[in-house]
Amino acid sequence: MAKKNYSLKINSPVVTVIAALSVLAMIFDTFIIKGKVISNAFTCHAAKASGTFAAFNFRSAADYARMIFYVLGSSSWHSMFSGTIILLLLGANLEERYGSKILLLMIFTSSLVTGVLTACISTVPVSGADGIIFTMLILISISEISKKEIPLTWLMVLVLFISYKLYSTADFYHLKKASIILEKNICVFIQLIGGICGSLFGFLVAPKNKKASGKETSRSKKTVVYTEEYDEDNDRTIVSAPKKGSSSSSDETIIGSISL
Repeated sequence: MAKKNYSLKINSPVVTVIAALSVLAMIFDTFIIKGKVISNAFTCHAAKASGTFAAFNFRSAADYARMIFYVLGSSSWHSMFSGTIILLLLGANLEERYGSKILLLMIFTSSLVTGVLTACISTVPVSGADGIIFTMLILISISEISKKEIPLTWLMVLVLFISYKLYSTADFYHLKKASIILEKNICVFIQLIGGICGSLFGFLVAPKNKKASGKETSRSKKTVVYTEEYDEDNDRTIVSAPKKGSSSSSDETIIGSISL
């Protein structure tokens, strides 16, 4: 019995790279450069100083870099694992549907909008790929929304994910005022806005056509008709072949008979 050879296929390079870098950033932050990698490189500073984080400095090139690369950071291992798993599950299908370049553009747009809003109006720094996840959740529903249908499963996932992020960000058992809850969770709402902006490309760009799975297995069949004439002088039947160039190398059906 012949052995089957299996090869490793990277079916979603953009999402795979983002997920791998997020895991590496968390490993470095936890075990190698403890507590400094994510806070110094992968956290977008807010408009106002918060805790150990200074306010966003519009004259600092490093702060502008953090405005994009904050998506590679995570506040905890739990947040990193949950976000990365969702990212991989949703991203593979979307990258196949829209292509790597378009999906990368959507991710960049979502990250940039979230980063700019955080730097301008937020009181809480932002870190993590929640905005990208919001983008992907909306993109998955676009095909169904175009049919004037809203998938219940998608709606439940969106509501539960937003509820989880709100609950994990603020302590609702101690925060009584809605204004305080809104202030503590403003980063979640900003990431949701960024996700919506990134997903707008899904309404403007049609999904790419799937490549043909293989070459055509059968060629078109053409019928070649031979003409038949009777030569009375020599008492024989002459069959004339078609002119050169009129037939194809594909499968042919010959119609004609010879009678003597």
